[in-house]
Amino acid sequence: MPEFEFSTCLGDILNDQARVKTNGSAVLREQLQDGEQMQLHLLNLPEGALILRPEKLGKLAGLRDGEWHKACDFVVVCSVCGSDFVIFIELKRTLRDGVGQEQLRWSQPIIRYLRSVCLLKSSSVGNAPDFNAVFWMFGSRDQRRLDKQPIRSKQDVRTIEYRGISIRVSLQNKIELAELLR
Repeated sequence: MPEFEFSTCLGDILNDQARVKTNGSAVLREQLQDGEQMQLHLLNLPEGALILRPEKLGKLAGLRDGEWHKACDFVVVCSVCGSDFVIFIELKRTLRDGVGQEQLRWSQPIIRYLRSVCLLKSSSVGNAPDFNAVFWMFGSRDQRRLDKQPIRSKQDVRTIEYRGISIRVSLQNKIELAELLR
């Protein structure tokens, strides 16, 4: 039986509207309410990496409106050294505690559902290890109080714990895959 690769199977079942095109690198763009656009450049993506926009997947019919319809801006699915990685990305102009974390948290069930579909499609149910989940928030400015604190570089990355997940937070607008997975 061939080895299960989540990104390949996911590429087979997603329509083009739910994807972001990639060729080793990609620019993720998010239109903000005021018309401004946030951008994040992803570099050194492996061959076969897939980037999807959860909002383009639509909602499950029959579910009432609620927080379970929240989703992050982008999800990167790739295989590195034989392991599947899923990178959840939320873009925010201003990074504030408590804003954006719920979208990251509620995106997991969507990806777990798609992975289950892929496992059934490839007859690999029970044979494939789970994916490694990584959570990121990127912004152009940080709203935390910085009075009498050391000056921080845009390259600084901090980690926050939020309801059972670790989220890495950064002001960078360009990042390599190796750093996303670190």
